[in-house]
Amino acid sequence: MRTDLSMSPAVTQAFVLGSGGFLGRRIVIEDGDRYIPFQVSQLRHESDLPRFEREVEILLKHEPEIAIVNCIGIRDAPLATMELLNVRIPESLTKMTAKHGSRLIHFGSAAETTQVTKVQSNGAGSLPPAMLTYGATKRAGTQACLAYKNATVLRVYNLYGLPHQSGSGLHHLCRSVRVALNEGVQPSLIDTTRDYVHWESVRLALDSALDLKSCGLIEVCSGFGISMSEIIEGLPFAVRTQVAEQLKPANYFAPVIGPHSDLSVEASSKSAVIDTLRDEVMTCASS
Repeated sequence: MRTDLSMSPAVTQAFVLGSGGFLGRRIVIEDGDRYIPFQVSQLRHESDLPRFEREVEILLKHEPEIAIVNCIGIRDAPLATMELLNVRIPESLTKMTAKHGSRLIHFGSAAETTQVTKVQSNGAGSLPPAMLTYGATKRAGTQACLAYKNATVLRVYNLYGLPHQSGSGLHHLCRSVRVALNEGVQPSLIDTTRDYVHWESVRLALDSALDLKSCGLIEVCSGFGISMSEIIEGLPFAVRTQVAEQLKPANYFAPVIGPHSDLSVEASSKSAVIDTLRDEVMTCASS
């Protein structure tokens, strides 16, 4: 939810860090006049951090009135890399923007809220450690940013709106449907329940954060969950049958659903979102 609202004048432009990633690239492509890509040197090791800080420090020294939008982050990587990009970078940005009185907008993740369902000893296993680590590091990065009064964290839940992010649940579902259309061997799917939010809602939340200078944590979500099985249920019969055969129970994956309130960005009904998701999956799988 939004925790504070500043009455300061709006910031009209922002530098985007991480503009080579899925979210940052999309932001820059759709409105490059307002969201300006700022390329930093490659970040692979802790020893790269001082160079990164020097580069951002020079930027803020010359352009303190322009906001920083942080899209840097990583999911599938060694622990040291996740700690560097998901924790240390937000910590550094918080200190530097606070020093110059600049605005900071940081993109959080629904993984920060992930709760692990205890699994009985039925051979189902436990949540992969890497998934726990990603959520923990993203949560630490968010907490670091929220310590700064002029920071906004947009905690984005599961995006829809083509193209889908590689490695996402929708990406895996599209792959399964494509295999079914080609009569191939089905990969397994997990019947997770997620809170889906359209890309345009993310853009609206980002624009609002700049225009209104809202500060604190904003949950960019719908407030309701949709399971894989609900999406699959309305697909064409031949495809639905093949995909459903490989659908596995969620077991250790608890539903990831944002808080439902007047601040929920997504206004569409659940049925309308499910219909859109099915259309996107079929479009993606058929292309």
